[in-house]
Amino acid sequence: TDELIKRLNRGITKAAERDEQEKQKKKEKEKLENLPDWSQSDIAEWLASKYQGQLAWNVEEQEWYHYSSVTEGIWSKGSTERIGRLVKNQVSEIARELAKSGKKKPNYTISFVNGITALVKLDLEVDKWNEASGVLPLLNGVLHLESKKLMPHSPQNRLTWCLPYNYNILATCEPIQEWLLTMCNGDRALMQLMRAYLLGIVTGRTDWQKYLELVGAGGTGKSTFTRLATALVGMENVHTTTLKKLEKEKFETASIAGKRLVLINDSERYAGEVGKLKNLTGQDSLPYEVKFKQSKGGFTPSALVIVSTNEIIQSCDYTSGLARRRISIPMFNQIKSDRQKNLIEHKNGQMRGEFLPYIPGLLNWVLSMEESKATSIVKNYEANVPSLLAMKARTLVETNPIADWLDHFVVYEKEARTNVGVAKRDKDSNSSHWYLDTNKWLYANYCEYCHNSGTRPVSLRRFVTLLSDLGKNQLGLDIRKERDRFGSYFVGLKIREQSDTSPPLITGNTSVEINISPKPENTNVINRLWTMVMDKVTTVMEYVMDQTVDGDECDGCDGKNEKSDEFKNNVEFQTGCNMPEEEQKEEKEILEEVLEMPSPKVESVITVGDRVSISDCPGHWSWASPFTVRAIDGEMVALEMVNELIEIGRLEKCSK
Repeated sequence: TDELIKRLNRGITKAAERDEQEKQKKKEKEKLENLPDWSQSDIAEWLASKYQGQLAWNVEEQEWYHYSSVTEGIWSKGSTERIGRLVKNQVSEIARELAKSGKKKPNYTISFVNGITALVKLDLEVDKWNEASGVLPLLNGVLHLESKKLMPHSPQNRLTWCLPYNYNILATCEPIQEWLLTMCNGDRALMQLMRAYLLGIVTGRTDWQKYLELVGAGGTGKSTFTRLATALVGMENVHTTTLKKLEKEKFETASIAGKRLVLINDSERYAGEVGKLKNLTGQDSLPYEVKFKQSKGGFTPSALVIVSTNEIIQSCDYTSGLARRRISIPMFNQIKSDRQKNLIEHKNGQMRGEFLPYIPGLLNWVLSMEESKATSIVKNYEANVPSLLAMKARTLVETNPIADWLDHFVVYEKEARTNVGVAKRDKDSNSSHWYLDTNKWLYANYCEYCHNSGTRPVSLRRFVTLLSDLGKNQLGLDIRKERDRFGSYFVGLKIREQSDTSPPLITGNTSVEINISPKPENTNVINRLWTMVMDKVTTVMEYVMDQTVDGDECDGCDGKNEKSDEFKNNVEFQTGCNMPEEEQKEEKEILEEVLEMPSPKVESVITVGDRVSISDCPGHWSWASPFTVRAIDGEMVALEMVNELIEIGRLEKCSK
């Protein structure tokens, strides 16, 4: 019996081996049958069929793209050499398989491989690389923005970028929200604006035609916010540059293609042309030029822009083209050096820091804002974030000399009529003016301002065009340029005289009402006082309802039949003498605290340009007092000659 079992096992094993050999021979035969003939056209057709959906030639960019070669589900660029090596390996494999069939192993040259690659390119070319819209690519799938459903990756989506983390619907980001609110000085409207712009970066809302300009000294959170934005979309989807490099170097714009965010760190002062910045933020085409390659036209960028700078960017463009795109955000909440932390940083090619685990939660918080609401906030930020009005006015006068002149030396009067005139030198050595008729002609007055401020004036013709654009398009004034036999003139503008008391034309309309709210340490005292008063009123009402004057005898405590002088008209009024001593003692303590509280100081309205003094002014500042208000941001005020923000409650407006 054992011998029979052994024979059966050997027979079964041999039969299985024969079946396996037959299957292997069948597979090799099918493989040989499926191999192409040894010609460039047949091999190219075979490779194109094999790599359909994995390789593609982008005709617009003249670049190879390879699916899932770097990130699963994402198309990434593949160099010509890399694709050529892939084709060469496939050709070598075909030659070996042909040799196994008994045929002579064919030889090939580099021209043979290049010819196959060129033919494959024609078969796999994509004329228009249209990425799927309304979706957001992540490591674990593609998020449908409208339904918030996560779908699997697909080569048909044509996605060339991806957020570098998984989608987690349960993730939150409370620490990031708290930090952002602190950096905004508690201004929730400003925080919502920055949140909306982050949403625009993620979803590619270049149609907003806006860019953020973060202005402030070091240690105010500018770098932390830009790193948060970088971590949100991924370092590989961000391009960092400077304004000078962007405008001057011809190959710089090619690096922006396919990016979601452009960071401009402009620590150096630049005052040149900003044509490429306007194209980048205005949905216009940018040139795509790569070194040692033939230029192939332009591309439309899909990136939004954040500018981080210590001072407002200057340029020679004074039109509304750039001004209407700019959202200047003051970053004045400086953190002391001993309290500063690296909340998030880029080091050795990776992001790290306390905020990094909260980035998926930041994405959820950003995506939870409706796109229509985000669009309204960004497009109409002046109405939605009132605290930025002063910053917008300050930015305008600091970047546009004509606006600065208009702010100080011109008054808006609807029916006024002032000639443009010319700028003629005043040759009188005793004259206090450099030009003639500065009190009658707009251009002469402007040139006088330029001479006194060290600014180079623009030509007369450009001055008229820029002044009209500034008044109508940027300031919304009802002015118009007309002409008669005496020359051009503006209706609605008048040169300021000494008797004119109207505020500055641009910065004088950004006022802030001082909110006199009780300090946090006094809130508890006020609540306790209010409770005590309400208890007294309730006690008196209950007593009146329950007692009658005729039916009660005086017990010396209820006070009903006592003389009226027992009702003392002061803060120590007692409703009865049955009150426990502990309650009387507590009332006395509350009243003493109230009497010791400083009475609120009624402040007048402080506006930009006012002269103010500082209570408890440090000695090293006192030489510059009174100070001029440069900007107002919530409860904090920036003063000239003072390098830090001052609480508005410490300021007192000086009488004129």
